[in-house]
Amino acid sequence: MTTPTRLATVVQTERGWVALGRTELGLRHCVHSLETRAEALSTLGEGWRVVEPGTDPLLQRAADLIRAHFAGQRVTFDLPLDLSGIPEFTERVLLACHRIPPGETRSYGELAREVGSPHAARAVGQAMRRNPMGLIIPCHRVIGSDGSLVGFAGKSRALALKASLLALERDAAGSGYMGTRDRGSWAP
Repeated sequence: MTTPTRLATVVQTERGWVALGRTELGLRHCVHSLETRAEALSTLGEGWRVVEPGTDPLLQRAADLIRAHFAGQRVTFDLPLDLSGIPEFTERVLLACHRIPPGETRSYGELAREVGSPHAARAVGQAMRRNPMGLIIPCHRVIGSDGSLVGFAGKSRALALKASLLALERDAAGSGYMGTRDRGSWAP
């Protein structure tokens, strides 16, 4: 069995460093808002061939979209994704999350119902925890059933990042979230 080529790059944005990785099938890794280039590189683990930014068209497209997103532009991350090897339930959850439009949120329970497992909100949370492409698969748009910010391992820095990403999308949408199911407790 041939091991697929895994290319990666790290890029700096106005919100920190981003590590991006891809295989022949599509984008496979995205970790953002890191403080240093070394921290971004450390998220890749083994098996990635690191290339200079701009070398690979898919990685460059992802970097351009992320920079535009962080600059406050409304973007759609319409990139090919590689979810191979991910358990089937987790894949269904990640794809459902990927379909949440910018400016909208869903609860873990709503995602559970959407993937056909209405009593599996906690399992959805575990699936989201395994998200290999934060921002591209927008786990920051998944909130508690009461509208509170939860998840992101409950860490205060991570929850602050979630709030800032939601605020960025709200601002990009102009006058509030377009079509939101805003339960509002996170709004600044």
